Amino acid sequence: MCSYFLPDTLGNLSALRVLDISHNDLTDFPPKIFGPPPKLTTLYMSHNKLTKLPVEELLSLKTQLKLLDVRENNLNQFSYQLMPLVENGTVIQYSDNPLECDCLVRPLRRWFSVQIAPEESWEKIECSGPEFLAGKSAVHVPEEHMTCANRGSTKGDSEFAISPDIKFRDVHKLDDGTISATWYVTTREDVGDFYVVVRDLTTGAARGQQNEALVYEQDVPYTSRSHVLHALPSGDQLQLCVLARDSEGSVRRWRSSQCRELSPGALSSTSPPTLRVGLTSLLGLLYFVRLAMAVFS
Repeated sequence: MCSYFLPDTLGNLSALRVLDISHNDLTDFPPKIFGPPPKLTTLYMSHNKLTKLPVEELLSLKTQLKLLDVRENNLNQFSYQLMPLVENGTVIQYSDNPLECDCLVRPLRRWFSVQIAPEESWEKIECSGPEFLAGKSAVHVPEEHMTCANRGSTKGDSEFAISPDIKFRDVHKLDDGTISATWYVTTREDVGDFYVVVRDLTTGAARGQQNEALVYEQDVPYTSRSHVLHALPSGDQLQLCVLARDSEGSVRRWRSSQCRELSPGALSSTSPPTLRVGLTSLLGLLYFVRLAMAVFS
């Protein structure tokens, strides 16, 4: 059993590919102590008493590390800084830790949701807290249940924000006064169709009861990713939102990132698309039409 490493001892093992330091009662890695072997592909660190991981040193193995086993330690928060390893194909076995499923787990949850055939070990990562999530698989907990109440420093950080159902491609105003909006779907959860609304933010109801502030609403089929809004009322504080409905017709979530301001200065203006054909192109088209008629006559 080993509970201490001399500085740079491991880093000198330049040919080592598999390292097992599990079952050693390790509690921490002081800075610069854990210098991993440069060719390491497999690292077993399970069954210790670690409360945090040597993130910087592990990231240095990004290009070759295939397996990182940190099961049965005292890790109560997910080391989201290791996501570059995860995205590069490293399997991290994180189960049997007292994991708090808060907003720091959202990057992993978001990554897992778009995987076609993820490693089974990811599903074995269970939440220990908060209490209402205890025992649930961390990668299946809805993002909105992973709160940031105790992570004030992450407020406003897009990395930990809840993923929207849709993202806008473009919203602009045409010269005839209509608004054109296009978007794409970012979730793999149940989306049956879309609910396009415009709110008047000047009304008191806009601060609480969204439906009472609506000045426009329209259902859009799932097969469509665009909508043109006609005859909107005038106003300096109108807001366009594209929301997703599930297959049962319920509006899924009302996310601020799924809304755009329609104030005069917030949108660019373009003319409605028109067909413009030059004289040379038109003459060429007529020539080929006459040629085709001569061939088939």
